Amino acid sequence: MAPRRPTAFEVSFPNEVTEDVTMSGTGDSGKSYHSDYRSPSTSLGKRRADGPSDVHSAKRRELPKGAKCLLFPGRVGITYFTDAYYKRRKNEIIEDENLVIEGEDPDPEDGDDEKPIRELHGFCIFDPKHRNELVTLEELEQDDGLDREFEAAGIVSPYFLSDEDEGQEDESEENQFVHLSAILRFTVDYTQDTEPFYIETQYAWYILKTPSNSYQPFYKHFYSPRRIAQMVVSRALNYPQESFQAFSERFTSKVDMFDHTYIVQDLWDSATEIQEAILDNRESQKIMNVPFVKKILQRAPLSTDTARRRPTQTNGPRMIQNFKNYNKSKIDLEVLKNENQNPTCVTPGIAKLSEGLFRERLMVVGSPPAPINKAEEEARKAKAFTNLRRLIAKTKKTKKAIDYRKDDRISVHSGLYKAVKIDGQTYSIGDVVLLPNPARMSAIEEKKLHPDPDSRIDHFFWFARIIYIMIETQTVHVQWFNHGSETVIGELANPQELFLSELCGHESLHGIVGKATVHMRPHIPSVDKPEEYFCKFMHEPRLGSFTSIDLERLKLFSIQSPPNNCSVCPLVEIRDLEIEARELKDDFGILNGVAFAGTRYHLEDFVLYRAEKGPANIGYVISIEFSKKRPVRVTMRKVGRIADLGDVLPENVVKDERHLFLTEEEVSVDVKELLQVVYVPSKEFGLGATKDLWAVKIFVESKHRKLQTLDVFGGVGAFSRGIAEGSGCLQSTHSIEIGPSAAMTLQHNHPEMTVYNQCANEMLRYIIKSQSGHHVDTPKQNFDGKTPVPRPPKQDEIDSHSSLNMYKHADDIKSNLILTTLSYMDYFSPSFGYFENVPGFLKFSLNATQANRHQVKGGIDMGGLKLVIRALIDMNYQVRFALLQAAHYGTPQRRVRFFLVAAKHDKVLPELPQPTHDFPDSKIFTIKYDASQDPISPIRMAHGTALHPVVTIEDAIGDLPRFDWKHPRPNSEKFPIREQRKRRQRSIPSIECKTSEPYCGFTGQIGYHMDPKTRYQQTARLVLTQDIQQYTKCLLPSKIERVLNIPMEAGADYKSLPPTMHQWQSIDPTSAVGKHNYKSGMYARLDGQGTFSTTVTNVDPTAKQSRVLHPWCHRMLTVRELARSQGFPDDFIFKAIEDNVVTMHRQIGNAVPIPLAHALGRELRESLFKQWIALREEAIIVDDN
Repeated sequence: MAPRRPTAFEVSFPNEVTEDVTMSGTGDSGKSYHSDYRSPSTSLGKRRADGPSDVHSAKRRELPKGAKCLLFPGRVGITYFTDAYYKRRKNEIIEDENLVIEGEDPDPEDGDDEKPIRELHGFCIFDPKHRNELVTLEELEQDDGLDREFEAAGIVSPYFLSDEDEGQEDESEENQFVHLSAILRFTVDYTQDTEPFYIETQYAWYILKTPSNSYQPFYKHFYSPRRIAQMVVSRALNYPQESFQAFSERFTSKVDMFDHTYIVQDLWDSATEIQEAILDNRESQKIMNVPFVKKILQRAPLSTDTARRRPTQTNGPRMIQNFKNYNKSKIDLEVLKNENQNPTCVTPGIAKLSEGLFRERLMVVGSPPAPINKAEEEARKAKAFTNLRRLIAKTKKTKKAIDYRKDDRISVHSGLYKAVKIDGQTYSIGDVVLLPNPARMSAIEEKKLHPDPDSRIDHFFWFARIIYIMIETQTVHVQWFNHGSETVIGELANPQELFLSELCGHESLHGIVGKATVHMRPHIPSVDKPEEYFCKFMHEPRLGSFTSIDLERLKLFSIQSPPNNCSVCPLVEIRDLEIEARELKDDFGILNGVAFAGTRYHLEDFVLYRAEKGPANIGYVISIEFSKKRPVRVTMRKVGRIADLGDVLPENVVKDERHLFLTEEEVSVDVKELLQVVYVPSKEFGLGATKDLWAVKIFVESKHRKLQTLDVFGGVGAFSRGIAEGSGCLQSTHSIEIGPSAAMTLQHNHPEMTVYNQCANEMLRYIIKSQSGHHVDTPKQNFDGKTPVPRPPKQDEIDSHSSLNMYKHADDIKSNLILTTLSYMDYFSPSFGYFENVPGFLKFSLNATQANRHQVKGGIDMGGLKLVIRALIDMNYQVRFALLQAAHYGTPQRRVRFFLVAAKHDKVLPELPQPTHDFPDSKIFTIKYDASQDPISPIRMAHGTALHPVVTIEDAIGDLPRFDWKHPRPNSEKFPIREQRKRRQRSIPSIECKTSEPYCGFTGQIGYHMDPKTRYQQTARLVLTQDIQQYTKCLLPSKIERVLNIPMEAGADYKSLPPTMHQWQSIDPTSAVGKHNYKSGMYARLDGQGTFSTTVTNVDPTAKQSRVLHPWCHRMLTVRELARSQGFPDDFIFKAIEDNVVTMHRQIGNAVPIPLAHALGRELRESLFKQWIALREEAIIVDDN
């Protein structure tokens, strides 16, 4: 009789299985062969002996005969078993030949009969012939005597070779729960380490992503040994000389999809599957000669035991070939695939900070961080816990002994003191004291909270600095600190770091329980003594910013006599004064203005004042009236915008949002309606009217070089280009971009830039190693695999750093590029850093697992953001961040992105730009990080307050050449429609769209549809373009026909198509579209008076972002029109291998909108100007004589 194999439950829950188990009426008992398959907390670092005495025959995993159940632990010593079944859902979709998943193209451009590839999340696999009983996939290979069928159900989503659009679309994707048809087979490609597991049905291939909770034990039993076999075989093929020690070190650093950290015993337990996978491979002899494989196979049964050959399981769906085989036409996608990613390289500092937070084993470039002395750590914790208990005990004493000396009184007539004794301990001005957190103390009193050895002082006490002491009231005036754990950094904060706040107040002397030693220095990295603290930054919770402390200002206040020594009180007084309007008078005492809310308004100023909707109103101040009986009134002449006149404008006048005209109409408003002063020079007064402006420009540029920039994930350079153009103080000099086509585009449009077409991790390793004197091979440029990359920049050559889009999924190695980015900051230490990402980055949890396509489970909530801030602060960077809407800054597109700005402690941290353009459907973008804290909201957003109106689609592309697609079957249309198209062709050309061609439309230098009518168009055409790139990708004839039949009306979509052109997903009530009341979107025509939807990389009438039909032409948007949606000028030429238009779409969709980058650049310029002013004021003037 074959030996009993472990059950799914035994594999999953070994600690719950007793030694003696009876099951399904059989008397077989046995010990789980996976008894060491422990949780990460108990298995890390444990190894079995490697000696020959450990060699034994591995037993093949098999569910016991008759076992068709999920097992649940019961009382100690007893294990209960019960069958597990799939329960059908009420609204599940049944898979058939018509099924189209939302976001999936029903008419794939490849035109072949290949089955679609999809992803299956939260799945279970069951036998419909036996009451939907849950079964394992391996039973497809085995005969258990039952006539079985296999089906699956779960959440289905499309599979994309590139996941760059993840999190970029305007609307969140709805889940589609699908009941699959019969499973024909499963496939595992053991030769590729990151290749997923597939199942195949009659209609599609499905990538198995994550099982449902109920099916997890079954899938773990099937998946775990095969995944291990995949790791072994793929590694052996790529590293045929690797030793067992090297392999096992790498193997035991990895974590599987079930949160299990691998141990060596897992290799022994999987020896049978490993052996079978090797024997199924054509290069089996080569694999078996690899040193580490030989060691593993010592534990496998003799080959005769596995003589039963199973069907080859490597013929999965047709996929793009491996990048290492170098297929030039597909290389832009290949370099992004997980299996082609290099290990994440980090500096020692980032390695230490990220320890235990990431699943990947990181490659440390430099000396690895020293290991923590656990004995010292435990002793420190014990000492700290004793001190904590002492402090908590002191809080129970409500009345303390207060003593003071007359010598400590500030003055004879003052009740203020500079020192006091509390229970015998002296407290003086400047001391940092501990005050109890009332909520935590109440919880302790009520036995709801119990301090333990891991508790810290900051969990129960607040920190404050004594400003002065008032004996008469027995109170103390303090300025508060925020402990790092109370900020957005949360649990990733340095436990010894405090942040000074701009909050002050009175507290009772009886509440003080002790002192804390706090070192306040601008660039202190940490403190050695664990009971001490340090502070180097201010923190503003509402803005979420961390900025340098003005130590000079603190010093100035510290030498003042109390109560004038508080640096916060004057700020409070100023804020209070700003609530009331104050008169402003000239040198002769005549009223000439009003001061309100921090702004001074004078007669003859141009000002913005609130409007009910749209952009703010503009007025010219002619009088100001103060009255005791009513609020201050400001009377203005209304000022109009030329752009608002629309069709009334003469043909030769450009709609420039800055172009204003003064009217005779007057309006009187409350001073509270005023927003800001605006500067309106006469059009006749140009820059050329003042010669000094040009002279000053020449002088400044010759004295101060522009900041040199390294763009780590460069894309096509839009981010750094926009900041450079917006600031005028920055130069894009170096860029790293992994995609060959994007690198070609980057180099073509920035010929002066040094471009590294390589992986950022590989470049970081090369830069640090080569500049440290090590011999290291020079990486090759990806575009040909032969050309060495140029000389890398030195540490002192980089002043600014930008990075974009580093977040993907919890289980995607590319998510770890966050560490690569921080390591570049750590190594180069630039003055400024800019980071951009999708809003989903805020939900990136560290050490989480991917629960399904849209959710992760476990881990540190918002861990990505917390880690970035913590790392930057450790590197002495000031930080601020926000969600920004691109439309608020003059981009004709709705596009929300996360931005973070960092500046060295001795620089002026740039502000985040406030909206300059109105956007009709604005929403407030706040960042909520703690339910007990107010959300972070640094951006002021309200209708009727912006400088300029929204930039529309017509404003952006109305001047570009127009053309239609030619009907692929013109004779199929009715005669009146054919005649209508012929008449239209007299003014709008019609071009044949053939899939045999790379694109459809115009190239080279051609004329425009009209002269520029808006400032946006004018700016785009400042430089004559060499290639207009006014062409679309080529679609299948069936899609073209549908596009041609969409009415020329804003918002028209698939619902307007004739019945004969509808597809299953647009009419069937069980489809995703039908289940959502046939929502709009597919084949949707844009509104010329609206804005573009978020420009993404997958541009198609049936894609998730399908609102891509031109407002006035029978076709989809062109490359140039999409480029205009992102603010690219017309002379910016996109390059792609084999002129692949889809590749160009990806370059455009991945870019940061240039108008938004301009806004960030303007704030950088402002900060550099403030820095220059400050340095000039500090400068010592030396007389020439």
